[in-house]
Amino acid sequence: DAKLEARLAQVVTAIRAGDRAARTRSPSAPELTPIGSLAALRDAVEAGRTVLIGYVDNHGVSTERIVDPVRVDGGWLTARDHRADDVRQFAVHRIRTVNPVDSAP
Repeated sequence: DAKLEARLAQVVTAIRAGDRAARTRSPSAPELTPIGSLAALRDAVEAGRTVLIGYVDNHGVSTERIVDPVRVDGGWLTARDHRADDVRQFAVHRIRTVNPVDSAP
């Protein structure tokens, strides 16, 4: 049925984004200050560059997301999240690492 197919497509998208994040991860990536994150994200927006962000959510859980930054404004990053396949907002002060991602999917 259509609902099952849509859900399966979401799962496949999330798995592929996770695999890509694992390939991109840099074990020596330094943690950034909020000012450092802001600068790296603004550079990514200007260059139209996909990045892997290390993010700490409201519950203190660390996650990595591959995103296409759209804009940085008012302490928030607006970006297309590859895992969710949707545009999301991330609080810049919760972003700990920003690493460029190669262009291959």
